[in-house]
Amino acid sequence: MSSPLTVCKAGKLRPTLLALGGSFADARDSSQAALAADDECVKVGADAECAWSALQYSGRAAHSGSTTAATTATDADTAATASAAGLAGLVGSELPGALLEPQVEPSRVPDHWLLRESVPTSTSQVPGARAWVSQKAIDYLSQCMLPAFFAGLSEMQFHDLDGSYSGVQYNLRNISVVSSRLENSSLSFVENSGLHLCLEGISGEVRMDWHLTSPFGFFKSRGTAEASVKGRGCGLLELGASESGHPTVSLSDLRIKLELGEIHFSKSKLSWFYNSAAFIFKSYLSDVLTTAVSERIQNTILKNLAPRLARMKLAVELPISKANDTFALDLSLLSLQAKSDKLEAQVSGRVHQSSRPDLVYPAAPGTIPDIPEKLINHSMLSLSMTEWIVDSVFWLLYQNGLLAYTVQPDDIPENVFGLKLTMGSMKFLIPGLASAYASDHNMTVTAAVSVPPTLAFSDGFMAIEAPMTFDFNVVLPGSGSAFACALNATVRARSHVWVQPGSPQVLRSNLTIISASSLKQGRSEVGDIDLVFASPLLAIVQPAAEKALNVALKSGAPMVAYAGFSLVNTRIVVADGSLDAFSDFDFDSATASYF
Repeated sequence: MSSPLTVCKAGKLRPTLLALGGSFADARDSSQAALAADDECVKVGADAECAWSALQYSGRAAHSGSTTAATTATDADTAATASAAGLAGLVGSELPGALLEPQVEPSRVPDHWLLRESVPTSTSQVPGARAWVSQKAIDYLSQCMLPAFFAGLSEMQFHDLDGSYSGVQYNLRNISVVSSRLENSSLSFVENSGLHLCLEGISGEVRMDWHLTSPFGFFKSRGTAEASVKGRGCGLLELGASESGHPTVSLSDLRIKLELGEIHFSKSKLSWFYNSAAFIFKSYLSDVLTTAVSERIQNTILKNLAPRLARMKLAVELPISKANDTFALDLSLLSLQAKSDKLEAQVSGRVHQSSRPDLVYPAAPGTIPDIPEKLINHSMLSLSMTEWIVDSVFWLLYQNGLLAYTVQPDDIPENVFGLKLTMGSMKFLIPGLASAYASDHNMTVTAAVSVPPTLAFSDGFMAIEAPMTFDFNVVLPGSGSAFACALNATVRARSHVWVQPGSPQVLRSNLTIISASSLKQGRSEVGDIDLVFASPLLAIVQPAAEKALNVALKSGAPMVAYAGFSLVNTRIVVADGSLDAFSDFDFDSATASYF
């Protein structure tokens, strides 16, 4: 398979993260100019993924301490060799040799991964991911959400106002604001507290019905009145995280100052007289409006927004199929802290199974690296995670026996050796079959991991290593089968992750098997296995297994909208030791129902 390429708006043709011929060490050195271009990539090739941030990681320290350039180079050379050789080349190699055996990444199989039982853990308060909200995000919110809120002021009905002046009783009814506007709003970070909210240029028209009664009821008059209103308001949105992991918000130090313009009375023969005496009502009306607007803001935050945040769904269901069961990624917050220029959240990142909530991955998360500031500032939302979250998924799948696949005879493609999954074809690999069974039968191969796979994030891909067992079974007449023998091997693969644009966007991934090595005979009911023929046989089985895995991954995970928010322009970057995601978002006030 040739290396797919990516065409970027900056006018350069460059290898994507999927390219098998090299790393991004050189690209990082030239990243300063690439950021300004804000490259949006157009994929060329079936499995290509966007390399948006590959040129933007200059100055970033290696996630795991130091950059292993030699390992990266070895990985690239190995992958390029495997790609160029292709499956036919592997099969056509010398029979005594195994499949190519690149040292993609050193093995790291923690002892606790071998456990089949849930292990109590005290790491529930250690974050599995970190997330950031930038100034770009709150600028967007201040221009999008806040005007939507103030549009609702035109629907506000204020308290009636009754009083007297020099014996004249007055009643103001049906006080309302029409044509409300907000000229400017802003949010800014307040370190260790939250967000400073400032509303500038609040304006609108106040309308009301009025009724006047003189002492002893000598005369009565009624009509309508209107006045312009202008003002501003500021307050502090204090942010945090609840014990349940939900974001919390409260409002403090709210100061609203509204000033009323001249009040104009109408629909009365004495309107000219009342207009001259309008100052009587002006201060009262200003106080009423200021109090009402303050209450409206408080209610929106405390009685509407805060409860909705407390009910937010903080779990993302993973696209894993198992009857009557679901797997979900826990996005609850362990902490939420305002910095001087961003919000930073510590995120749980644990993976849960609905039917077995007590089954918890026993390892503690590692240190989550920082993301370069320029990348955080460039997007509204940023997230960084280590291999620990994917390790958790593999561990749960292993506990549920889901990391296995059976290759059927019809799955085997045409090959230069004419090998098929029949006893006749397998007699060279398993000589004892002929004496164990009187007639020829079809066979199946069940591939299953013997321990949870290990994973390492590298430049542009995820390297996966899995000790596996290949069980060869004889298909008996009827519907039964009998175990014949097993091969043990270490399988190495690469996986790429990208986001497919659309509405909604879809998180997609694929997997390429690189090698199967360290072949050994396992348990056998039919005698010894001739390992000389094992490598070409596994090379033939490989495409069928790889195809089945990619069919399972094909549907991907749609990024659906929630509470009026939908992710856009999402990019994923796999770097040394971490997977980083960057995204903007759109907000639709019509579907949010916050107001």
